Amino acid sequence: MPLSEHEQRMFAEIERQLVEDDPRFGARWKRRLTAWSPDVRLRSAVALGVFGLLGVLALTFDLIYGILGMALLLTAIIVGVGAINDRNRVLQHGTPPDVR
Repeated sequence: MPLSEHEQRMFAEIERQLVEDDPRFGARWKRRLTAWSPDVRLRSAVALGVFGLLGVLALTFDLIYGILGMALLLTAIIVGVGAINDRNRVLQHGTPPDVR
C-alpha cells in the first residue's frame, strides 16, 4: 500500500529537518542507504523481517528475543519502504534515488 500524499510530505519534512540540523549525519546515512540497489535492499528487508518474526515467536522463551525481533521487524519495514519508494521513483522518472 503506497503512502498518501500527506504521509509523503510529512516524511519529506522530517528528512529535511534532520538534514538541516546535522548535514553530515544526513549525507552519511543517505549515502549508506542508497549505496545498495533497491532490489538488494528489498531482499535484505525481507530477510530481516523473517528473522524478526522468528525473534517475536521466540518471545515465549525469553523477553530479549522478542525485543530483538521487534527491532528487526521495525528495521525491515523502514528499509523495505525506502527501497520500494526508490524503486518506484526510478521506474516512474528514470532518475536514480540519490539525485533528488
